[in-house]
Amino acid sequence: MSDKGLYGGGGGSAASSASFSSKGGHGQRGAVRIIYPTPSGQSDTTTILDRGLPSTGPTEPSLTSQSFSYSGLVETIGPGFIGDLTITMRGGTGGTSGGSYPKAGGAAAQLVGTYTLQSTDVLTIFVGQNGPNGSSAATTGPTGGVSGPNGANSGGAGGNTTTANSDNGTGGAGGGTTTLTINGTIYAVAGGGGGGGGSDQGDGGSIIGGAGGTPNGANGVPGTYSNTAFGGSQNAGGAGGNSNSTGNNGGAGSAYAGGNGGGNNGVNAGSGGGGGAGYYGGGGGGGARNGRSPSQGGSGGGGSSLVPSGWTDTTSSSAPILDIVVS
Repeated sequence: MSDKGLYGGGGGSAASSASFSSKGGHGQRGAVRIIYPTPSGQSDTTTILDRGLPSTGPTEPSLTSQSFSYSGLVETIGPGFIGDLTITMRGGTGGTSGGSYPKAGGAAAQLVGTYTLQSTDVLTIFVGQNGPNGSSAATTGPTGGVSGPNGANSGGAGGNTTTANSDNGTGGAGGGTTTLTINGTIYAVAGGGGGGGGSDQGDGGSIIGGAGGTPNGANGVPGTYSNTAFGGSQNAGGAGGNSNSTGNNGGAGSAYAGGNGGGNNGVNAGSGGGGGAGYYGGGGGGGARNGRSPSQGGSGGGGSSLVPSGWTDTTSSSAPILDIVVS
């Protein structure tokens, strides 16, 4: 799958990176950081894209080890480096729901593998964000974990609630996905976890979010009055959880993005968790009906992963990263 449209722009080369806005400092969505070799052979970084890449000298230097966490930046490495790389990348976990009995979001996918870097290679990196937690003090569910600049291709939002109190928790948001693109082609994607289902005043059981993909996303857990929200697969987003009562249905996942959680309907009811972002996103959990206890919203499905041949894929609840160790 090409990365055209992945970050709201196209291509993964150093030249096309300039199509991403360079306005604003480190940590602002839409900015780009480039790592490139200086004439002395040492690595340097910049957020200024109109200065031109310097000459690499007579030989290509080896890339030094790098570690990236969520910053809202598109990170670009190269061209002009060589090296044998060991790469570890993790997506964002799903957010915990609000309510009297909050439910945890799902773990994210973790991918580990090797890559031999050539001097012509350009690596483009975006580390996803953990899904924000739901609340008992707000009626609007949290926005999903970010997977690209300007909020592009994020995890699904947690479901809204009609009344802000401990008996009407909003769903947790889906986690963002971490993506590695090499020379304009998506090479690896670590899926995010689904958000936990919101609760009312009764404990609806273990309505935790679905885990990120290994390689397919795990399904969410259905609520007390909703059906299962499915994890993303290798060719389609997961279906949202349908409410089988008066709550709202969860949204379907799509390429890179998780589906939104369904809102509840009335008092004493939980909302659905958002689906995790991924290669294909997980579906959002369905919202619950009112006037019943327990009345738990369904959790979101996990996003799927794109796993290169020979790489391992597991799950982890540690912080989202992309680490490069040069041997």
